[in-house]
Amino acid sequence: MWTQNDDVGLQTCGFFRNQRTWRTDQNSSFSTRVIFDPGRAQVFVVSGTPAPVFGDLAATLGVTVLALELETDAENRATGRHAGIPTVGEGKVDRLRASTSAPCLLAAGNSALDVPLLAASRGLAWAVGPDATLAAAARRHGWFMTATDRTT
Repeated sequence: MWTQNDDVGLQTCGFFRNQRTWRTDQNSSFSTRVIFDPGRAQVFVVSGTPAPVFGDLAATLGVTVLALELETDAENRATGRHAGIPTVGEGKVDRLRASTSAPCLLAAGNSALDVPLLAASRGLAWAVGPDATLAAAARRHGWFMTATDRTT
């Protein structure tokens, strides 16, 4: 997910309100109440998941979904190939940059395919329940990391 805004800095982020606390050392806890304010921030969900899976998410949450577009044939059947820029790895950054010129203030991801996305953030890069490759990149770059049980 990318959260962007042209007119707010990382200190306020526009989309964090009240009870915001976080620490960047690996042994600390992270606690926040996030209130999304679409009037102050533009939020993108950037995913390698096929676009049809997201259904009405964009309209329901007021976000822009950039997901894997599927190629279809003349009868509107999926061919098994993608269309356009695939939203994996560097493709996530490419799709986002094709959609907006605003700077990224927050990027979150959970796998090695999200490393370019987190690296592009000018603000908070957050590895959430990362796989081993993303966890290593998060430690190397000093990104915030939240561990989760990946077995559930």
